[in-house]
Amino acid sequence: TGNARAHCGEIIFDDLKIPADAYRAGTPAAHFIHAPTLPNRRADMHKGDAGRVWVVGGAGGMFGAALLAGEAALRCGSGLVTVASGAARLDWAALHCAELMSADALALDLAAKVDALVLGPGLGQSAWSEKVFARFIDCDCAQVVDADGLNLLAGNFRQSPARANRILTPHVGEAARLLQCCVDDVQADRIATAREIAAQFGGVCILKGAGSLVVGGDGDGDGNRDLVGICDNGNPGMASAGTGDVLSGVVGSLLGQGIATRDAAAGGAWIHGESADRAAAKIGQHGLLARDVIAQLAGVVAGC
Repeated sequence: TGNARAHCGEIIFDDLKIPADAYRAGTPAAHFIHAPTLPNRRADMHKGDAGRVWVVGGAGGMFGAALLAGEAALRCGSGLVTVASGAARLDWAALHCAELMSADALALDLAAKVDALVLGPGLGQSAWSEKVFARFIDCDCAQVVDADGLNLLAGNFRQSPARANRILTPHVGEAARLLQCCVDDVQADRIATAREIAAQFGGVCILKGAGSLVVGGDGDGDGNRDLVGICDNGNPGMASAGTGDVLSGVVGSLLGQGIATRDAAAGGAWIHGESADRAAAKIGQHGLLARDVIAQLAGVVAGC
């Protein structure tokens, strides 16, 4: 994970003929994330059953981030996705993706039915951004906090209480701001960083980067909260604008479909990385765009 990826060639595991029972008898400290098992769709289900997701963000000049997150949520199976932004930008959503709905973030009815909230893609850090963030950060529904949502949480909103149904998705710079340290500190111990972020701010942290980590929540099936999930798919082509917004939309979609917080974080990270790998296999890593990753999502999800 992290900088170690650049120093590893082919990794070969030799079991030294140790019996498999020896592994089953112990509790692992970490494991590689695998493909999630998504719920089957009932023959009589309608779009409201597939999850209602709100993507809140998209300040002037960064509206594309919210659109990418919203389209990613749709491609992962969400039934209804609304992009909540400034009133002047709302018509742009349908021009990008006709299936997206839009609403004024400062006028949206907070009592309306919503299953998951993605807060932060392209939100900015202006006075408008702070007003929007303050309005949504304490919503009761499951939430993903990303991008400028993390920057605002690291600043004037540090006192927002931690909550079990929150997933934070920082890159190393955002992680450093959350913990008020430097990037080198984050990279020196990525596991400890992810654990501390989950403990301070939310139920689960996805620390993005080479070998993304998933930490926190209720464990992975065995109740072991300390178990670290390592995402070993994905590639350097993802180092381009918007791929993080795609991840937040994927994770928000899984939350909206009723998947548990830890499973949504781990499953979303795997789907995101696998989609990027399929995109890179088709067009290469150079010039890989976030929308190329989105184009692979439905196919990846179909196999889960």
